[in-house]
Amino acid sequence: MLLKRTYGIASMMENLKKFYKIKMNLKHVIMLHEESKLQRQCVQWFRLQFPQLVLFAIPNGGRRGKVEAAIMKGEGVLAGVADLFLMLPTMAHNGLFIEMKTHDGKQSDSQRKFERKARENSYEYKICRTFEDFRDVVLTYTDVSL
Repeated sequence: MLLKRTYGIASMMENLKKFYKIKMNLKHVIMLHEESKLQRQCVQWFRLQFPQLVLFAIPNGGRRGKVEAAIMKGEGVLAGVADLFLMLPTMAHNGLFIEMKTHDGKQSDSQRKFERKARENSYEYKICRTFEDFRDVVLTYTDVSL
C-alpha cells in the first residue's frame, strides 16, 4: 500500500512539474495536496451548513508559464489574494477572506500585503490550518452556534 501511495505522489509531482514547468520537491507537492484537501473539506461542510450563503474559491495559486501568467495578470489576477471569500457583510466587516494553510505553511510577502489591504478596507481576514479552525472562524463570523 505504501508503495502505491508513494508512486501516486511521485507521479502527481512529475505531472505538476511538466504542467507548470518548475522544479518541485516532494514536500512541496504534499503540502499543496494537503492544503487542497483541507480546503475541499471545509467548503463541503460550509455548503451543507449554510446553503443560503455565498462562499467561493479564488483560484489564484499555482505557477504558470510566462504567457499564461501575463494573460491572467491582464485579466486581474493579483498575487497574494486569499483562497476563499465569504460574501457576507456584518456590522463590523464587508466580508471574510480565508487563507488556507497547512500546519507548516507560511504566508508569502504578497499574502501579508493583501491581508493588510483587506483589513484596511474593513474586511475580516483569517488563516485556517485545520477544519476546526475553519469551522470556528465561520461560526464566529456568522454569529451562529451549532
